[in-house]
Order: sequence, then structure tokens, then C-alpha cells
Amino acid sequence: MFARVYASQPRSRQVVTDLPHSFASTSSNSAGCIYFMAAERSEFLEGSSSDFSYLDDVQFSDAVERRLQALVASAELLEIKEVSFSAFFSALQALSDKKLSLKQMLHRTAYAEKELRTHLAVVKHEQELINKWKEHFEASETTEETTEVLERRRLALLKKAKEYKKELESIKLVEPPVTISELSAQQERNKEIEMEIGRKRAKLKAFQGLPPDLGLAQIELKEARKKQMRLVNLRENLLSKMVQDIY
Repeated sequence: MFARVYASQPRSRQVVTDLPHSFASTSSNSAGCIYFMAAERSEFLEGSSSDFSYLDDVQFSDAVERRLQALVASAELLEIKEVSFSAFFSALQALSDKKLSLKQMLHRTAYAEKELRTHLAVVKHEQELINKWKEHFEASETTEETTEVLERRRLALLKKAKEYKKELESIKLVEPPVTISELSAQQERNKEIEMEIGRKRAKLKAFQGLPPDLGLAQIELKEARKKQMRLVNLRENLLSKMVQDIY
């Protein structure tokens, strides 16, 4: 306690001129600060033992008094009983957590308010539609048609339906010139024609390079066949020699 600092001093009027900056961060010095406040000092000294009675005459400078008042006010606002660094830290941490919780609650409330406003707009729109249809039905009820008007309208509709029926009967169905079976048969014939064209194109490619004269073309074909036969005979001779060399 702060009172122990003055235990070795003479029990006379003491004046404290200043306090160090670490005064508020230590539990022993900070606990003594509350005891010297004007409102609480007398109550403490009345209920305490005679060992601290000499502190009744201790006076502080204005700067120390202001710091003590700020410290006590902070402790009262934070609702802490022990004026120590750990107590202040715990109280401030709890206050920060409470602030964060309130912010989260505020965000949730804002989101709920937005949703409610959206639902309110939808409900207002639906209410306007209901009022509109209500006015329409009320107006139709006030201007209800008579039975004669409805009968005349029914006869007119029947007459118009008979006219449409006669027009439909007079229209002749136009049959298409080609049926589905004929179309499929024609597709098959087209495929055969395409295959025949492909075969003829292959023959044309085989005869490319021949002269246009038929006689000359036949002579060249005979020469080509002779060369082909010589090549075939040469290949057979080579194969037979290879077989003889192997055996």
C-alpha cells in the first residue's frame, strides 16, 4: 500500500508534489491512490487502524490530485475494486469484447432491418395489386350486364363459330406432290448414283496420261502389261534364287 511508503517518515504534515508515470501501473501504489481521495479518504481512515491515521494530513499537488481523480474515475467507470494493472487490463479487455459483441449485434440488427424493409416493400406491392383487383371487381359488379345483353353476345358467338366451320370445310387439303416413302426411295437411288460416279472417277484416274487416240492407247497398254509381266518374272526369279541359296 501507498501508506507503507510513509511508514519511515515522521508523522507530520506531508506534501506529495509528484508521482512517477508508472504509479498507475503498480497495484501497491495504485491501491493507495484511492484511499487519499477527498470523498473516500475520511471513510477509509475512520474504519482503518491507527497505523494509517497519520496519513490524514497528507496533501497532494494539483497535478497529482488530477491524476488520482482520473484514476479513481476510470476505476469507477470500469467497476473495478482493485486499482492494478491486471485489473485495468482485464476490465478493458472485457469492455473491448463487449464492444465487439455490440458491433456484431448492430450488424445483425442492420441486416434484419434490411430484410424487413425488403419484405415490407414486397408486401406493399402485393397490397397495391390486391387493391387494384378489388377496385376492378367492385367496378365490374356495379356495371353488371343484363341477361338480354349476354344472350345476344352468345348468339353472335355461335353465328361466328358456324361461319368459321363453313370456311374450314370449304378449304381443300393440299396433298404434297412427294410422299415420305417416295422421298426415301429417291434418296436410295441418289446413293447408288453417287457410288457409280465414284467408280467411274476411279477408272478415269487409272487412264490418266494415256493419249486420246484409242489405237495408241491400246499399244501403250500392251507395252505396260509386258513390262509388268517382265517385272513379275524377275521377282519370281529373284525369289527362287533366294530360296536356293537358303537351302
